Amino acid sequence: MRRDWRSSKDPMNRSGRTSIADLARHLGLSISTVSRALNGYVDVNAETRARVVEGARLLDYTPDAVSLRLRQGRTNTVAFVLSPGHQQFVEPFFVPLLTHLDEALRAAGYDLAVSSARPGSDEEAVFRRLVRSRRADAVIFARTRPDDFRIRYLDEQKFGFVSLGMSELPIDFPYVEVDMSVAGRVACERLIRMGHQRIAVIHGPAMYMFCRKFRQGYREAMAAAGISIHPDWEIESELNEASGFALAPRLIEQRPRPTAVICNSDSIAFGFMQAAKLQSIEIGAHVSVIGCDDSPIAPLMNPALTTFRSPAQVVGRTLCAMVLDVIAEKTPAPVVLTPELVPRASDNPPTQQQG
Repeated sequence: MRRDWRSSKDPMNRSGRTSIADLARHLGLSISTVSRALNGYVDVNAETRARVVEGARLLDYTPDAVSLRLRQGRTNTVAFVLSPGHQQFVEPFFVPLLTHLDEALRAAGYDLAVSSARPGSDEEAVFRRLVRSRRADAVIFARTRPDDFRIRYLDEQKFGFVSLGMSELPIDFPYVEVDMSVAGRVACERLIRMGHQRIAVIHGPAMYMFCRKFRQGYREAMAAAGISIHPDWEIESELNEASGFALAPRLIEQRPRPTAVICNSDSIAFGFMQAAKLQSIEIGAHVSVIGCDDSPIAPLMNPALTTFRSPAQVVGRTLCAMVLDVIAEKTPAPVVLTPELVPRASDNPPTQQQG
């Protein structure tokens, strides 16, 4: 009777998983030949390669990740480190973004590892540990800042990265930028064309580049139209509904109050709209509101919220292509994308009813 190949396993292999030595014994080939066949070396003929691949499938052989890492000097893993301060990652943009990024990376043979680190000492420790351990071949992160520790540190360490967002550092690095200055400017220009002049902005934390750029776009549109910005018309907020709700009275109670408000996120806009309604202020009639995110809830609001849509699928696939270039030691150029206006019913020309 033929002896079962599993009985000849190395007695030191107690993990229960098929090793490359087991596969080689089963096929009657050398470990070197099996390894070269699985890694696509051209000196292994097609018939042998097909036999090895089929054997690996039948025996459910997968390369040991640690051994592969040591041999190839890479992990086939890309890390995405979230910085969840200010609740920004509850925003709807990041769920489809990570989904599309993961799909694109898997198609290229890479895994996506997602972790989080709050801005500050915790974040620095996470990035230092990531670089020291080399648990990923490259890292992606978002919510960039004017002087960003992550960019400076990774550049100094020569560790591959791509950021979602630019910075003001004098460093050339690969990034994908969804230009929020466009959203701030286009929203303001839209309201000005409708006849609004008392336009306020509620923007996210100024520590983030995308919030600064949103405010910059608003300022540019107001200046181009020759409209002075009231000092109380610019309000910094957390990127969540509660902050929009809490800050709304600062604008609603002004006399005269703004006839329109543009918000750095849909969540801020939702909070503002709820607070306004409690004071019998009708959105779209007494005050116009524009958000920025195109949350799934935006079209369901009463009235439906005018907002901006960021191309999450394009961003995810672009990040994937760029990070693979970085791993291959290429130098991808930055990519700048434009958010799309989604007009709905929450903004209209000013009326006599507005204070």
